[in-house]
Order: sequence, then C-alpha cells, then structure tokens
Amino acid sequence: MQGKGVNLLPQEIQEQEEKGLTFRKVSVLCVLELVLLAVIVLGLYRYREQIGSQWQILDQEVLTQRSVINTEENRRLEGKFTVVKKKIGALGEYFEQRWHYATFLDGLTKALPAGLQMISLRQTETPSVFEFSGQADNVGQVNTFIDDLVQWDEVMSVSVTLLDYQIDKGRLIFNLAITRENI
Repeated sequence: MQGKGVNLLPQEIQEQEEKGLTFRKVSVLCVLELVLLAVIVLGLYRYREQIGSQWQILDQEVLTQRSVINTEENRRLEGKFTVVKKKIGALGEYFEQRWHYATFLDGLTKALPAGLQMISLRQTETPSVFEFSGQADNVGQVNTFIDDLVQWDEVMSVSVTLLDYQIDKGRLIFNLAITRENI
C-alpha cells in the first residue's frame, strides 16, 4: 500500500506538522496580499502623478490663455485710454480758451472808465481780434479807455474803426478793434 499508508509518527508531531503547514499557507497568503497591496499602492501613486502632471499642463494652458486675454484687453483699454486722453486734452484746451476769454472780458469791464458803456463785444474770424462797441459821454473817456487797454499786457494793439457823435442824444458811439496778445 503505497497511497495511504499508516503513519507511525506520534499524534503530536502530526498536529505540529499540520499547524506548520497551515502557518506556511497563511504566511504565503499574507505575503501575496502584501505584494498585491504594494502593487495597488504603486498603481495609485502612478495614477496620481499622471493626474498631477495633466493638472500642471492645464494650469499652464489657463495661464497662457489668461495672458492672451489680458494682452487683448490691455490693447483695447489702451485704445480707449488714448481716446479718452485726447478728449480730455481737447476739453482742457477748450476750457483754457474759455478761461482766457473770461479773464479778458473781466479785465475789459474793469478797464471801462466811469461814463463809458460797453454795447457789445464780438470775436472776429481772427481769434485774437475783437470788435468792441461802446458809447461814452466824451472823447476823453474813449482816450482813457484806449490808453488803459494799450498798457494792459493782454492787449497787443487797439485801433478805432468808428467814431460817431450823436448830437440829439449827447453820446459818442465808437467801435474799436482790439487785438489780443496771447491767443
């Protein structure tokens, strides 16, 4: 009988061999489980690395697109800024010119001697030339007014274009061409 023969080893030794065999089987299973767990952990780590690199690539693409958008936005804003700056400059020039007119008119009215009245003040087609119409009680008031204007640093020259004495009203009507210095 060769297949299953009689075991002459004592029962205790047989039990220890069975326990040793079971222990070896469990140990092999544990080692296999550890190897499998290590392979899974390595696979997850590798997957995480791939996702991380793809995330970095996407971040870089987003930054590139943002810079392109910012560049286009900056170009549009620079264009708008240039237009606004030109408009502000034009408005500044306009108001600066108006300021000069206001100060000129203020100085002109302050230079009017007593008894002399301004009827009108008109700017001609030449921006630095104004036509002044007024009336006075006598020629001396007109001469004083012209002398005061000539001495004023805002005025380059004054010329009389009309001098008319109206007997029935007792008033002297006159027109002056006043050329400004700084326009």
